[in-house]
Amino acid sequence: PTAAQMASLSALVGYLQDRCRIPSENIIMHRHFRETECPGRNFPYYKLLAKTVRW
Repeated sequence: PTAAQMASLSALVGYLQDRCRIPSENIIMHRHFRETECPGRNFPYYKLLAKTVRW
C-alpha cells in the first residue's frame, strides 16, 4: 500500500476505535481467522497497529 493508503486506513481504524471503544489488542486481520492471500503476508500490519494504538 502507498503511504496515503496507510494514512487513510490508520485514520479510519483510529476513528472506529474511538467511536466503538475498541482496544488495539482487538484489532486483527481477517487472515487470523482464515488463511488468505488478501492482503497477503507483505501487508505492514504492525506498522498499522503502531499508528493506531488506543488505550
